[in-house]
Amino acid sequence: MVLDLEKRDDPAFALELYRAHRQSLVLLSSSIVGCKSLAEDIVHEAFERLAQKKQSEIEKPLRYVTMTVRNLSIDLYRSQQRERKVILYSIESEKLKNIKTSEHSPEQQMAIKQDYVRFNEAVNELPNLTKKATILHLVEQLSVRAIAERLDVPVTKAYRLIKEGTSHCRDRLWAGER
Repeated sequence: MVLDLEKRDDPAFALELYRAHRQSLVLLSSSIVGCKSLAEDIVHEAFERLAQKKQSEIEKPLRYVTMTVRNLSIDLYRSQQRERKVILYSIESEKLKNIKTSEHSPEQQMAIKQDYVRFNEAVNELPNLTKKATILHLVEQLSVRAIAERLDVPVTKAYRLIKEGTSHCRDRLWAGER
């Protein structure tokens, strides 16, 4: 589909651009973030940003949207990687219940147990729905989609709940290291 760039100030232009390129942009985003549902949200956000700009200021609208989708996807991917580090840390925390005393010095055992206590306190400070989403994600290792289904919330809300919960836990755990 060929779009007439002379009509890019027309509100219908963004819609035509969206219809013509949505599928390829979702594919681009999902290849980065690994989730089609999140990719759909990212593409939607990119087109919202395009709609907020004065179209005549953007020389190449498709390039603008593509780069916005790419950048938003990379930002989300990096955020997911940071959260995975918290998840790995929490999985290790779950193993604390079965610590063999011969493997760790008394100081290490105490530090590990203190981290475990801080983690449990942090989880218990969360609002109920955020707490459930965080536990399902960190302990039961369910996907965002599975958590959304179990909690009967949209995938984007489940993702936001997990992000809030893991960020809170991470902040509490790191605060104890200072």
